[in-house]
Amino acid sequence: NGTLKYPLHLQLESLTTKVLFDDCSGNGTKPRAVGVEYLQGKSVYKADPRRNASTTGTLHQAFARKEVIVAGGTFNSPQILQLSGIGPKALLEKYNIPVISDLPGVGRNLQDNYEIPIYGNAQESFATTPDPNAPQCTNGAPGDPCLDLWYKGEGPYSRGGSNSNAFLIKTPHAVEGERDMLMFASTGGVLAGFIPTEFLNRTAYPPSTFSWSTVKIHPQNTAGYIQIQSADPVDTPEVNLNYFAEGAETDLNAMLDTVAFVRRAFASTEAPVGPVTSVSPPCPPGDILETGYCRDVQVDKEWIQDQVFGHHPTSTNKV
Repeated sequence: NGTLKYPLHLQLESLTTKVLFDDCSGNGTKPRAVGVEYLQGKSVYKADPRRNASTTGTLHQAFARKEVIVAGGTFNSPQILQLSGIGPKALLEKYNIPVISDLPGVGRNLQDNYEIPIYGNAQESFATTPDPNAPQCTNGAPGDPCLDLWYKGEGPYSRGGSNSNAFLIKTPHAVEGERDMLMFASTGGVLAGFIPTEFLNRTAYPPSTFSWSTVKIHPQNTAGYIQIQSADPVDTPEVNLNYFAEGAETDLNAMLDTVAFVRRAFASTEAPVGPVTSVSPPCPPGDILETGYCRDVQVDKEWIQDQVFGHHPTSTNKV
């Protein structure tokens, strides 16, 4: 149906196993990437929950006219490079992978933001009664009445979500020149992390819940790493974020400052919504000082270190 706009071919249900190199037969030049090897088959990667061990895939090769671009993301790009012989020499030799280039930085320098929720219970419910006359939105499908309203600046799609009220603050532990904590509010629920769907059976938050999601911007820790656990490309790599291994004095204290800031805000929230009773981090109510800090600061420190999560991993292909 017409001419293709771009000379692009997408190969679905395929797992790249390694980059192929031309070693130039030892003439002194550097090896050149000339293509990739890949397994074609549905859900052959062990990280895929749909995987069936009996589906092993079929091995293929694809060759490049000009260049090979590795774009497997923070976790899989270093895995592909290491499987291809690019990475720490000792790791590659451990799994009998011929070394193309000894680059210790491949898979190192893993970084992520630290995220925690800070929440409490307001004096009134945030639950809303559905409007029986409201249009039924269909998420942009043809004929979606909410989309027509959005073009007019009206309807459900025109209302700001939780991220629309985000702002940055600067804590006393911020690196000079930075606002170091991002915050955005939500009601009736809490963003407490990410877990597999089969483990989602947990206690619901009351409709009076008022939550601040907080994100540490530019954390100081660069000690995380990604490294293969075998020479089998369908195996997942080891992912170790090594939280707080470096820079904890800056990062952890900035998060403690933010917890105190939110607790002070909760306590000073005016009626009818406030004051908001702080629930988590779970410092006993009688032990929350006027400054917002817990009388035993170790209680908050341990809670943060146990509950922190993130979902912005980066920087593992430092070559």
